[in-house]
Amino acid sequence: MKKICPNCGKEVDPEAKYCPFCHFNLVNNEETIVTIDVGLLGRREVSGSDEESDKPPEKEESATETATPPSKPKSPKQVKPAEQSPAKSPEKPKTEESKLKKSKKTDPVPPAHATSLLKNKKHFNIWPIVSAVAILLVAVLVMGSTSFYSRKQQVNRIETAIKNDKVRHLVAADKQKITAKKLKPLSDYYKKNPKAYKKLKKDLMGKNDGPIRLIQDGHYLGLFPRYVVQLPTYKLQVKNDYQHTAVTVNGEHFDQAAQVLPGRYKIKAETSYLGQTAKDEKTVDVWSDQESKVKLNVGSFKVKSAPNAKDYLNNKLAAQLDGKGEKTFTDMPLTKDFSLYVAKNSNGKLVKSKMIANATAIVRKHNNHVFDLTWGSSSVKALLEKNFNKLNAKDFINGKKNPNYAQLKKIVRTWKKTPSLTSYKVKVKQHNKNLKSLNYSVTFDFKFNMGGTSRQVMKFTNASIKKSQAGLKIDSIGSGRLLGAR
Repeated sequence: MKKICPNCGKEVDPEAKYCPFCHFNLVNNEETIVTIDVGLLGRREVSGSDEESDKPPEKEESATETATPPSKPKSPKQVKPAEQSPAKSPEKPKTEESKLKKSKKTDPVPPAHATSLLKNKKHFNIWPIVSAVAILLVAVLVMGSTSFYSRKQQVNRIETAIKNDKVRHLVAADKQKITAKKLKPLSDYYKKNPKAYKKLKKDLMGKNDGPIRLIQDGHYLGLFPRYVVQLPTYKLQVKNDYQHTAVTVNGEHFDQAAQVLPGRYKIKAETSYLGQTAKDEKTVDVWSDQESKVKLNVGSFKVKSAPNAKDYLNNKLAAQLDGKGEKTFTDMPLTKDFSLYVAKNSNGKLVKSKMIANATAIVRKHNNHVFDLTWGSSSVKALLEKNFNKLNAKDFINGKKNPNYAQLKKIVRTWKKTPSLTSYKVKVKQHNKNLKSLNYSVTFDFKFNMGGTSRQVMKFTNASIKKSQAGLKIDSIGSGRLLGAR
């Protein structure tokens, strides 16, 4: 009895458990084909499972012999393979089934040593390796995260953010929202003071007791403390007592006071008035509540003249006086010299008052100075001294028709006709300010031929001086009496 390997189709020993050619497992394998010699009936093929049982083949032989007796004895040489066993036909389906089983595709069997490796590989457990790799990855991530989220690394990132105007990880002590614009003064301060920046880093990693402090605010990944830098806020106040003056802090309009972050601030005040400009610029480092006062080179003054007259500065119209003939100029820039005069229309002509050429110097020396810009004499003393020395009909009400004009002319003419008189000077002293009842005295200093001198004093009471659009004018010189020669 021979055995056929179903894998490679080669004949093998019936007692072999594995094919010596392809190492196929021949034990308990239904596809194993065994060829059995049944004598005159020919050969039949059975599976490996049928080979293990001896009884079924014996039953088949007896059944075959009983069912098919030979009619004529024939020699083995004359019998054809198809005629040797009439009982072979019933076995045909079984043979076809075996062929079908034989034609069934099977995976090639590797050599014996390969089969052993496959068996070992089949039983190899990969989960410990996966677990080890996972633990290693977690360990690497934890170590990397521990370094990335360490206090030192977070402080480094926060400090870099401050220098670059970044607001991440920054909070204000008063809970105000921090923006890049608000943070810029602090960034500017550290750029100008690198030593202070190094001290900040050392303080945050050390005692952490400076005005800028490191505080904990939550966690990263639920494990690592999240640190933020808390910035203090201070009150910055800019005191501005000037009109027409705009104040800016770091280029932004500023309203007197605000809570700001520490840092460097540029305060600028500027006023432009009537073509004049004055500026005040300063830089302050704010690390506490601070007040800064604007100081401008300005001054104030008043102009007095005829009602509704027009005032000119540097030959340019500046303002119109009110019904009382007054105008106050407040916070006038004194950075440049300016001239000052008033003018009015008279009979179709522009009549100007006297000009003040050095008005800037006068206001610097006397703030709130009053400029009396009348036409004609600007004071009672000047008006009287002028006319006692040399008469001018325009300085009298009604001119030459005024009887006081004729009276004063007579006095002056008498003195001038004095024999040997060469010249005289007049000085007036005003004793009160009541222009309707003015009291004053006049001192005459005479010079004569041959070097002689003489002084006479006259006192006048109840004089009357009136203001007009042309300035001060004499209405009455008053009653005069000679006090005597001195």
